[in-house]
Amino acid sequence: MRRLRMPLLWLWLWLCDLMLLLSAPAPESSVLPAPQNVRIESYNFKHVLRWSPVQSINGTVLYSIQRRVQSVEHWEDMNCTNIMKHECVFDTKPFCRIILRIRAEQGELRSAWSEAGPFQAAKDAILGPPRAINVTSEGNSILLRFLPPTEHSMNFDYVIYYGEKSSSINQKIHRQDTEIKFKNLKEMTEYCFQVQATLENKEGEISDLYCKETQTTETSRIISIIGIFGSLVTLTVAIFLCLLAIRKYKSVIKSLWQPPLRIPSHYEEDLLNAGMVMEDQFRNCTENDHSDTVSVTSNASLSQMQTNSSTNENQVHISEVEEHG
Repeated sequence: MRRLRMPLLWLWLWLCDLMLLLSAPAPESSVLPAPQNVRIESYNFKHVLRWSPVQSINGTVLYSIQRRVQSVEHWEDMNCTNIMKHECVFDTKPFCRIILRIRAEQGELRSAWSEAGPFQAAKDAILGPPRAINVTSEGNSILLRFLPPTEHSMNFDYVIYYGEKSSSINQKIHRQDTEIKFKNLKEMTEYCFQVQATLENKEGEISDLYCKETQTTETSRIISIIGIFGSLVTLTVAIFLCLLAIRKYKSVIKSLWQPPLRIPSHYEEDLLNAGMVMEDQFRNCTENDHSDTVSVTSNASLSQMQTNSSTNENQVHISEVEEHG
């Protein structure tokens, strides 16, 4: 009987231990996979932690994120706890090196932690170009205004690249001011500008090209007006003097303007040869031919002859009348 009771007692104890084990809370499990592709993206000191989503087993997967300073082992929760999104926006000091870690959670299930970092904003963030760049011209000067790349209070330095648009932008200056005036530039010339921000040894992105044409100054306008007026006066005086000269030296100008006509030399030789031939022919004709004598009666002799003819006619008429009488 005693032998039978001993096995039953051991069986009872074993069943009690089994029930205690089943009723005890389950230890933390790592069935969920850890988030992958964890990365920190920062542009103009706006920092975002991003990761790839974890496949859920049964239900919604949530995420929790913690942070710590690299030189400290203590982790602290961030403002991203039990979130469903696959990104977390956070802030940090520019020169502070931090490490972030993230895990997935689903009910009582937990994944392993995935870390990102160390991250230092002043070194690892992408610095964009300055904002709100404005270029205005004032005569032969150009005023350049802009805002820092970010609204955070930081000691940015700026590199300004500039030059004429017709040539390459090969000049640059370093400034800390956000308002720079370029003086004594060429008038009526288009200049282009690009601005880049720097922080410590970190260079930011270069801005787009901004161009503006200079204008003429008041002094240049006055000089231009005086030059035009002087040119008109000079032209008027020159025309007046030319008219006086033409009137005074009209004959000289006419002789110079219309030189005497001259027969070309080859035509002149032909005409001289033709004259000599005609003269020889005329002489030959006078020696061989005989011509009648030609008398020339002047007008006075012709009048006398007409008077004598009239007198004779009158005498004949009178004699005829006497005979009839």
